[in-house]
Formats: sequence, C-alpha cells, structure tokens
Amino acid sequence: LVVPLCFGHRNSVEPRRFRAVIHSANPVLVEGAPCPPAVVATALAQLAEDTAKRSPLLEDPRTKRPIVEILTLEDEAGVALVAVNAGPAPVEIGVDATERTRGFVSSRGASLFCQDVLPARSRQVLCVLTREAGMAPGTQVSLGWSFSAQTQPPGTPEAHAPELRDAGDLHAALPMDAPRVDAGALAEALAAAMA
Repeated sequence: LVVPLCFGHRNSVEPRRFRAVIHSANPVLVEGAPCPPAVVATALAQLAEDTAKRSPLLEDPRTKRPIVEILTLEDEAGVALVAVNAGPAPVEIGVDATERTRGFVSSRGASLFCQDVLPARSRQVLCVLTREAGMAPGTQVSLGWSFSAQTQPPGTPEAHAPELRDAGDLHAALPMDAPRVDAGALAEALAAAMA
C-alpha cells in the first residue's frame, strides 16, 4: 500500500502526477484510488502518536503531567503538527507560522495561521507545512512556528479557523478512544473507502 500524501497540493487545481518504483520478484498490480481525508488524518495522527517528537503545551497544575501535547513529524518534505488533548476540557490551540516561515505552504490553505478548539480527549492534525511547489533551486526558505493554548469551559464546541471544508476534513478532531488501526485494518479501511 502506497499513499502519496502531497499535502502541499491539496488546494491546487493542476493535474497531480506521481511516480512510484516498485521492485518485486512477483507480478504486481498497481491501481490508483481516492483516499478520504479522514483516513489520511487517522493514519497521520497514529503515526505521530507512535513516532513524533512530543512537546508539552499545557500541564495539569496538580500533577505536572501534560494535558496537551504537540506532536511534530518532520522530514525532507516538511512538517506535520498534531495536537493531543488528553484533558477533561476543550482546549483552544493556535499555530502561527506567519513570521518565521518562507517557501512553505499550509494544508490549511493560504494562511500560515490556524486556531482550533479541540474537544476533551481528542487529537487533531493542526496543519502540515510543505515546500512550496515550483521554487527555484537555491531559494532561501525558513520554517518556524509558535503555539498558543488555553483551556475552554466544558461544553465549548469544536471550532476551526480557517473553517474546515467538510466533516471528513483532514483537520477534524479525532476521538482518542477510537481503536488503533493496524496496517491490515488501515488497508481494509482504505479498500472500503475506495469501493
């Protein structure tokens, strides 16, 4: 299973082209198929939970344990920022990359700023920052961001700025108590979504 994520091209209307090289001693069938954003979000959040750098953003004042963490997945293509709200109350989280980022685009659209209210016990792909397409070789780029977080009163609804495109958006909150998706189950979920 190969899933090209290409977050930097989400808002593009240009045809998307990918090239994959597969080496196998056995015959291989390769088919292109759509992948719903909710499935990509689940896989990305789970990958972040398992392998990303963790940074506490809010701590419980009594136990000094993290209530909200930012998970950072970084590679040559850019960075994915995932928030985990393990606390009992909604939390408003802001990401601002406007001042310190050049040559990157956000999966949230034209703005390098986003603000979300995460429900209690949830996680969310806040944004993915990827290299801007068509940049000349040698162009200077920079990547930096800051966070803000504030606990909200119980019952505060999930909210997003910029607004999400639809309910299954890549940036919708995901419940933490959802069952883990192993590789076989993820492949089955993708197959079911593509049918």
